[in-house]
This record gives sequence, C-alpha cells and structure tokens, in this order.
Amino acid sequence: MTQDQATALNTAHLSVQEHCAIITLDNPPVNGLGMELRQAISAHLSWAQNNAEIHSVMLIGQRGVFCAGADIRQMNTPKYWTSPRTIELAAQIDTMTKPVVALLAGIAMGGGLELSLGCHYRLAMEDTKIAQPEIKLGLLPGGGGILRLPRLLGLEHAIEMLLNGETLNGHQALAIGLIDQVVPKTQGAELLSLGLAFVQQVLKRGEPLRRTRDLPLNLQQAPRILEQFRRQLRPSAGMAPQVILDCIQACLHTTFEEGVRLSNEATQKLMQSEESAALRHLFFIQRQASKLPSNTAITPRRSDSSIELHVLGDIEATPLQHALVEGWSVQVLSRDFNAPIQEDHGALAMRLYPGSELVEVLCPKALITSDALTRVLEWLKKNQKIAILSQSWNQALVAPLVQAMREPMQRLDQNAAHPNGHELTQELHRWGLQELLAYVDASPLLSKDPGPWSTGTVHNAGESHNIVQHVLASLAAASDALIAQHRIGDVAGLDLIAVLEMGFPKVKGGPNYCLAKHQSSPER
Repeated sequence: MTQDQATALNTAHLSVQEHCAIITLDNPPVNGLGMELRQAISAHLSWAQNNAEIHSVMLIGQRGVFCAGADIRQMNTPKYWTSPRTIELAAQIDTMTKPVVALLAGIAMGGGLELSLGCHYRLAMEDTKIAQPEIKLGLLPGGGGILRLPRLLGLEHAIEMLLNGETLNGHQALAIGLIDQVVPKTQGAELLSLGLAFVQQVLKRGEPLRRTRDLPLNLQQAPRILEQFRRQLRPSAGMAPQVILDCIQACLHTTFEEGVRLSNEATQKLMQSEESAALRHLFFIQRQASKLPSNTAITPRRSDSSIELHVLGDIEATPLQHALVEGWSVQVLSRDFNAPIQEDHGALAMRLYPGSELVEVLCPKALITSDALTRVLEWLKKNQKIAILSQSWNQALVAPLVQAMREPMQRLDQNAAHPNGHELTQELHRWGLQELLAYVDASPLLSKDPGPWSTGTVHNAGESHNIVQHVLASLAAASDALIAQHRIGDVAGLDLIAVLEMGFPKVKGGPNYCLAKHQSSPER
C-alpha cells in the first residue's frame, strides 16, 4: 500500500456489525469530500459488495456530522476532478446489490447530500442541517443532485431547493420526500443502532432496492414549472441560476448517463467562471473576517468572568439577551449604530448593522490578547452574526464607504438633465450596482460635509464606459484610507460591508476584490 492509499483510507473507517458494513467518514472538521475521502469510500464500498458475509452497508459521519460537502480548498484543482468524483460514488452505489443507508446527522450539505441521494435510503436526525447550497458559490450540484433531486422530490420542490440553497431540518426533509425517516436528536452510537434496526427491517421485507436514478420523472408540468422559475430570476443573481435551469431542462429529455455528461460540463463552466471565483472569495473572507491574527497570544481568563459590552444599534433586533444570561454586562449607548464612542480600555463595543447580519466589533488594544474578545467572536458566530474587527471608534466603517460614493452620485445628478444623461445610470445598472446606488441615495450616512473621505482622486468619468471604474476606485480609495488610519486591518472586511450591507453585487466579490482583479478594464 502506498502512502497516498494509506492516507485515503485513514479518512474513512470500516467496521462490521450484524453483517452490515459501516463506513464512517472521518475527515475533520466536517468530513469534506476531498479526493482522499472519496477514494476511501469507494474502496470500502467495493469490499462490502464483494464480501458474501456483508448483507447491507451504512454510511455515517464521525463527530456527529455526516458531511458538509466538497472540500472547497480543492475546487477548480486537479484533486476536485480526480476519480472517483461524488457523482461516480453515487453511480457505484447504483451498481450495488445490497441496500445502502445514509445516516444524516449534524450537517448533510452539498456533495454530502448528493452522496446520500445515491444511497437507497436516508435517515436523518430532526435537527440535521440539510441543503444544496452550491448556488451560493455560483455553482450547481456537481455530484448528481441536479439529476437525482427532480426524480426524488418532483421538479418544483427540486428546483426550489437548488435555486434557494436554503437549509432544511429533518422534519422538513421528510415532508418533501427527501429522506425516509426522521429520528430524534441522539448520540452517534444510538443513531447507528437505529440505522441497524432500519436496515434489518428492509432486509426482512425483501423489497427491491430503490435506486433514485430509476425513479420516473413527471414531465407533464415541466415547461410551466421551468418558465415560472425563469421569470423569477434576478439579473443580480448571476449566471448560476440560469445554467441550473438550462441543465435541468436538457437532462429531462435524455438518458441519465447523458445527463451526467451535461452536469459535468455545466459544473466545469460555472467553476471556471469569474462569478464563482468571486463568490468563493466572499465565502473565505467571511470565515476569516472575525478571526484574530494567527500570531496573537491569548491570555486565558476565568470562563465565568464577566464581559463588559457597549452596544450601538438596535439591540432588540439581535439575540443579545443570550449574552445577559451568560452574565455579560451589556450597556446600550445609542440606538444609532454610527454614533461615535469613547474607547474604554476595559470594555468591548459592538456596532449592530441595521441592514445585515454584520456586527462591527471594537476592541481596545488592552483587550486584544484577552479571551474576552475570543468569547464574544465565538458567541456572534453561534448566533449567525458576521463579525468584523474594527478600530473605528468615531463612526461605523460603512460611513466613509458611503461618503466615497458622494462624487459619483453627484456626477449622476449632473448628467441627469443631459440628453444622454441616463447612460451613466444605465451602465451602472447593467453592471449590477442598482442596489448599491439605492442604498447610498437613501442613506442618512451621506452627510453634507464629506470631511476627509472625499477622495477627489478619480476624474474624467463622464463617459459611460468609465463610470463603473470610477465607482470602484472611489470605494477602494476610502478603503485604503481606513487601512492607513489603522481602523481596520485589511480590505476583506470592507468588501463584506459593501456586499452584505450596501448591496454591492455578490457575484462581483466586493469593490476591492473586483478592482484588483480587473484593474485595467472592469467586467462589463
């Protein structure tokens, strides 16, 4: 056995109970379907199929998690395309003559859900998070979900799940036919026992294996359903929704094998697109935004020690009452998230952004190495908030970004009366900036006095082909000023503010990302 083979097999463990081969996915932290794990699963499936003592197969995840999907670090690399891909693992299960059951716990998303769709049966805990969220990365389910979900759920439920990328729990998944049984929240050993009992009943009944790929498609309402979803598409959503609908439509009228080929082509097209690259960029910087620098040494405090929080913004719109339960001292200084605040060396501060899940966390230098900051960041993550570390005590970080739009907005106003004056606005709308323009136009942060934030560095943007570059450069100049003044460490958090709060198009990845990638000519 080579070192690579040994590494692969270490990502999935094989055991046997009651003539059932139990394949346990073990690729920390969330059992991502990297190349090594896929190879290990394939090897164990082959062993189980060829062993006469094995009557059934069970897939389960280690650490209370089934599988969170593809290893995003391997996307658009040779490892992603290395055989067996997830779509090939599902095809391998299709060839098996023994029932294969997936036990879904914790998370079953993306490729993890697609792997389970290849199985003959699926059981899920009631609190399992189940989704096909690939569209949020500008992708389609490349592991076969685009082929199997319409057969399992019907076309309407399948398309809705593919286009919204939202999470279902076990009960919701059961209601639409995605799983076969929901089980109470339990521990791994108990879940395994329930799974073994389920598969024994399957074997006792002696019923034919139910392969998802063989389920019939109801094509009678397909044209109406597809057209209904096409009418709902928004230009700002990018190309992925359209590609998904086109791929589904093409796959409805061909063989399953041809559908696999079409799915692979569409997957490759989207994965190589600039839109998907931008969305993956946002995914990574969102995960990194609230992390301390890797060289920060934390000084532990007592776990029961109180944390003093000063809050700016609408506290009633947040779950901050949980912090009160934990014994933290929460003081609301202002309902205006943009209000100035005096730095208190013994307290953390939060700006609660009104239009998004963003929370600007202000930490005095004296507390940077205290675990109080770490505990607050962990609490925010637990409550589905996106934290951005900041040193902007006099105003929210979004304020200078809004101020940076002052000159472009004035230029639009000046050109409005010109016979061709609408060209600039039309160009910005074509590029996807209508939400950003509406946010800035309605923002109370656009004060009469631009202060030090008026960049004045970009001129001669009167032609429509320059206006997008002008907007990007204005936002980037404000970002550079904030970094120079040490109000934020890098542009990643500012791109998140522009996208999640201000309405900059997600498929562009943020103004700084976009300007850096297309310095000479912005994407049109």
